[in-house]
Amino acid sequence: MPITEERQAIQDLRDAGFSQRQAEVLAAKLEITAQATQQGLKDFIRQEFAQFRQEVKAELAQVRAEMNNRFAQTDVKFADMRTELHSSLRDQTLKLLAVLIAAISLAVAIIKIFPNAH
Repeated sequence: MPITEERQAIQDLRDAGFSQRQAEVLAAKLEITAQATQQGLKDFIRQEFAQFRQEVKAELAQVRAEMNNRFAQTDVKFADMRTELHSSLRDQTLKLLAVLIAAISLAVAIIKIFPNAH
């Protein structure tokens, strides 16, 4: 407590009927109690903040793990889609090649059947 507040507290106590010595002792005890309460409050806040911080860290770790899990699942899905796309592309290429071979074979057969048609 600042000196001016301490003097005012002592004066108020004297006005209330306390002796000078009683007022000084009581003011000193009030100051010690106020400081102890302030320190206790600081310690309490520090502990609560530390606990809150730990809880937030735990929740953040859980969120990170979930995100990593979902990203891994997405990677697997994309890999599956890529595999399916390659397979489909291969199938389409084989079908196109078969159609091309059939068309060439048909053209060759027509030329053999009608050799003088051109």
